[in-house]
Formats: sequence, C-alpha cells, structure tokens
Amino acid sequence: MATLIRSVAWVTTLDDYVRDYAVSRLDLLKVDVEGWEERVLRGGIGTLLSLAPVLVIEFCSPAARNANSSCVAISGLVETLGYDLFRYQPETHDLELVEPGRDMWEYANLIAVKRQALSDVMRRLKEHATTSLPASRRPPPAATKGGDGQAHVPNAYSADDILLLLEENRSLRQRLTAGILDREVTTLYQKLQASEADRDARLTVIKRLDARVSEQQVAIAQLQQKLAEVEANRAARLDVIQRLDAEVRELQQKLAEVEADRAARLDVIQRQEAVNQRQATELAAQLQQIQQLEADLAWEYSNPMIKIARKLKRTR
Repeated sequence: MATLIRSVAWVTTLDDYVRDYAVSRLDLLKVDVEGWEERVLRGGIGTLLSLAPVLVIEFCSPAARNANSSCVAISGLVETLGYDLFRYQPETHDLELVEPGRDMWEYANLIAVKRQALSDVMRRLKEHATTSLPASRRPPPAATKGGDGQAHVPNAYSADDILLLLEENRSLRQRLTAGILDREVTTLYQKLQASEADRDARLTVIKRLDARVSEQQVAIAQLQQKLAEVEANRAARLDVIQRLDAEVRELQQKLAEVEADRAARLDVIQRQEAVNQRQATELAAQLQQIQQLEADLAWEYSNPMIKIARKLKRTR
C-alpha cells in the first residue's frame, strides 16, 4: 500500500534566483514543471529579456489545463518575449519551426530561441556541425520566408548542437553544484531559523495579547456587572422619585384646598368683623344715648323745681 508523504519545498522565481546569486550568463534553461511552465516563465521575464537563454519547454495540454493554463498561453508568452519555437526531429537531427497557436500537445519538448540571436546561434551550430559530423549528415540549411515575410531556417539545430550548449554551460553548472547549493541550503536554514524565531516571537505576542484580551474581558464583565447594579439602583431611585412626585402633587392639591378653605374662612371672618364693627358702633351710640338719659335723669332728680313740676303733672 502506497504511503503519502508530505514535505515542504522552498521555491523562488527565476528573476529572484538570478539576482540573489548574481548570475550573469545563462545559455540553456529546461522548463518541465508538469503544466506550470507559464508561471515559471512569468517569474523569469526579466532574465529571459536580459540573458536570452535557449529554452527547452515541455508542452502538455492536459497538465497545462490542470494548472489553469494552456499551451497557447505558453507559446503566446514565449512569442511575446521575442522567441520562436522549434521541434527536434530525431530522424534528421534538425529543428523544425513550430506553427504558433497550436494548443494540443502531448508531452512535447519544444526549443525556443530569441529571434535576434537566431543567426548567431545558427552560425555556431553550423560550425560545430561541420567539425564534428560528416558533411553528408549536415547539409547547409536553406532559408525560407514564411507568411510573415521573415526568414526562417527550419534546419538549424541538432542534438549535438544542444550538447554543445550544455558543454559550454558546464562551468555554470559546476558552480551551482559546487558552492551555490550549499550556500542556498545555509540561506534556507537561516531563513527557517529566522522564521522559527519570528514565529516564536509572534506566538509570545499572541499569548500576551490573549492575556490582555482575557484581562479586558474580565474588566468588561466587572464593568457590566457594575453597570447592571447602577441601572438597578437608578431604577429604584427613579421609582422613589416618582412616588415622591406623586406625594408632592397630592400635598400640593391638599395645600390648594386648604388655601381655598382658609380664603373662604377669612372672607367669612372679615364679613363677621364688619358686622361686629357695625354692631359695636350701634352699641356705642346706644350706650351714649343711655348715658345721656342717665345724665338727664340725674340732673332732673337733683333739681327740686323739676320734682315739683313732675308731681303737679301727676296730680293733674
């Protein structure tokens, strides 16, 4: 039974790799990443424009579709970067120009060459072919014009020409395998350590934040409890105030009634005092009359002539 093993792989773009390791020469680049060729090429646009390496790209329509890409997109990107696509013919050991826009490919390795470097590459390949192979196997290539009016050489490269490019690039490969890989592993290890330290620091910060959040949650709960108590106290005080307001309104109503009753009684008292004043005035007048009569009587009784006159008056 097969066992699924998961692993983590550090990846980078071609442009970043060339910049980080100061690569100044790149003759040949093989791109075979199971459908992700377009992403690799897009990550190395700067390198392809500046160093202009020969490309060996695998074209596979199903794999490209699985990577949300297509062979048409790959060939279109290559053509935009100034490359022409060729296909190796094992029978004649030559390269055949590929018609752009074809989408159906099944694990085909196509070779892309910069248009401006095509004549120089062809010249070097021709020199290598004439020195390493019999003349019968290397007929001079005939240039033909395509529909775009540009000259195309269908028979430009052979398998030995590709081997020559690989041989010329041996120093670069040796440098990569000798020291750069160790340096890359060291760099990746350092990045991993930095990442671990950063992760630990972030975890520490997260724990501190969690503790602060917990403290704040406790404080919020306490404040909510105090707020509930304050609200309950406020409601109780509001009820007391409402009851006091009712009592005050009742007392004000009673006070108004008392004031009305007092005013009515005061009016009665005032009227009674007026009556009493009149009666007192009348009594004083009567008393004065009585006093006058008493004075008159006293005078009459004190005068003998008046007594005689009264007696005579009674006898008559």
